[in-house]
Amino acid sequence: MVRKRESKQYEQYSRLLVLCEGSTEVWYLEQQLDTIKYKVKAVKNSYSNALKLVKLAINCYISKWDKIYCVFDRDSKSNTKEQLREANRLINKNQGVLIRIISNPCFEIIWLFNFEKIIREFSNYDEIEGMLNKNLKLSGGKKYEKNQDCINQICELTDFGRVCYTAKVIYEELAVNHNNWLTVTEGFSEIFKLNSN
Repeated sequence: MVRKRESKQYEQYSRLLVLCEGSTEVWYLEQQLDTIKYKVKAVKNSYSNALKLVKLAINCYISKWDKIYCVFDRDSKSNTKEQLREANRLINKNQGVLIRIISNPCFEIIWLFNFEKIIREFSNYDEIEGMLNKNLKLSGGKKYEKNQDCINQICELTDFGRVCYTAKVIYEELAVNHNNWLTVTEGFSEIFKLNSN
């Protein structure tokens, strides 16, 4: 009888999918989230823009998962404003099952939130990488690179709870909502939505 309860519990928890644009997000989130509760998956390169990711979630995964968190960047070179708007429309149409986790301008901004509450505009990815490298150096870490060893280092030097808390505070201070998320110019992330379950 106990085994049946355990399998039901596993089924219940394993019905949350985190679908990401790339491997960086997967390497990080697999170490931060309860892997019994969440399945974290990267999409193939051919699906690595917000709209294609959301359509893939709807066409291939929506019937198999209770919730699907769609993780994508706002600045992605493959995302146009029209694609982001359409992805958001589809997420809203499937509200309750699909959940948007967007980072502006990119996912790497969340790690800055571990070190400081920073509210400002970022002109490009290089600016965030430079600030991240400064903070990693101060913490005794090595220069940031998009590889699994570096993400392991970031996991050791950062606290996911603090990252999510700071992200939520910034999100609320900027008053980001369903109407203005595409026009807010300061850096923000909805990563905190993964810390509330």
